[in-house]
Amino acid sequence: MSKTKILQNHGEFEDDIESIMRYGLMVINAKWPGKTKKEAKKEKSMLLESLLLRSCARWESFVENEMVLLVSMKPKKLNQVMELPLDTKLSIRLTRALLFSDTYRSFYDIDRSKGTFRKFIEDEYNLFDQIGGDRAKKMNFIYRIRNYLSHYSAFSRRKLLSAYKEIYGYRNFLEPGSFLLKQRGMHFEKLVHNFKLVSKSMLNELQRRIP
Repeated sequence: MSKTKILQNHGEFEDDIESIMRYGLMVINAKWPGKTKKEAKKEKSMLLESLLLRSCARWESFVENEMVLLVSMKPKKLNQVMELPLDTKLSIRLTRALLFSDTYRSFYDIDRSKGTFRKFIEDEYNLFDQIGGDRAKKMNFIYRIRNYLSHYSAFSRRKLLSAYKEIYGYRNFLEPGSFLLKQRGMHFEKLVHNFKLVSKSMLNELQRRIP
């Protein structure tokens, strides 16, 4: 397995994120004749929430593909976990089936997922280990929003409000769309752009390890 497919996975993901970000900024700055300010704000909020959810879904698909490709670079750990002969030749399709057919795996919490990545990916190819700091914190915050929008439960609301207070100093709860619209869309732009920054940091690490 060469790194060509990994580069392709990153390129497609980053292009999608860039498209989402551009469309979101168009929505934020759009003038909507015939609508009151309140009506326009409500519709913009709904669109931004949808775009953020799309970004999360695209990230999860990207991570799944990335994991399959990185394991395929050297599938020794996968062979050991699955108790296969160490010289077993695995195709991309079979690798994916072995990794994901037995259980649902969710990778939105980077820190919690690192154990799974280490279990299957050889250390020299594990690009997820170096994701941390501000980028990981932004990712966790994005998923506080995502969980609230997915469930609208009292628990997810409390968790999101706690994050608003801790990170931004907001004392009152804001619906995600209203939050994403604040400061002319600055929150939306920074949070969605974070997905691309994470991908770029992984690519830099790939180029360092495999020139």
